[in-house]
Amino acid sequence: EGRTKEKARTKGEGRKKKAREQFANMVFRFLAPEEAAKYGTVEECEKVENESGLADVADGEWFTPAINWCVKNGVLVGYEGVHRFGVGDPMSREAIAVALHRISKEDAPIDQSNLLEFNDGSNVSDWARGSLSWAVKEGVVCGTSNGELMARSGAERCMVAAFMTRYDQRA
Repeated sequence: EGRTKEKARTKGEGRKKKAREQFANMVFRFLAPEEAAKYGTVEECEKVENESGLADVADGEWFTPAINWCVKNGVLVGYEGVHRFGVGDPMSREAIAVALHRISKEDAPIDQSNLLEFNDGSNVSDWARGSLSWAVKEGVVCGTSNGELMARSGAERCMVAAFMTRYDQRA
């Protein structure tokens, strides 16, 4: 019965766009589970100060420890030139590719022509081209059934889970 209630409560959650702070929390728990476990309650998170240097990250929020960790480890660094993390903004598919590429510590491919195999491959942001090309090459990010990358689109929860699973399972 509990499983049925949980399934009903979360029905449709997979199609919700992931916010940047939610993605940071997923990455934090994925890469640093022991550290993340220290912040398992609201009370523990409320004690954490913003150490990221980003203006829109408040002290004591549920996501503050995750953003602090992601910024400190160079996984997510906020928006360039504006000193903001983008709390509440959707996490784009190309931003996820950049984060996963940073985690991998691998070089970006010089030949990025694989992006042009997609109908919208020329629409990838300049700052994400190398990382998204890497993610496509590695099989972490795939195109849609319409042959598009949808790089600038906000990623749904189910997409984020698929990208992270593919990242984790790659040889």
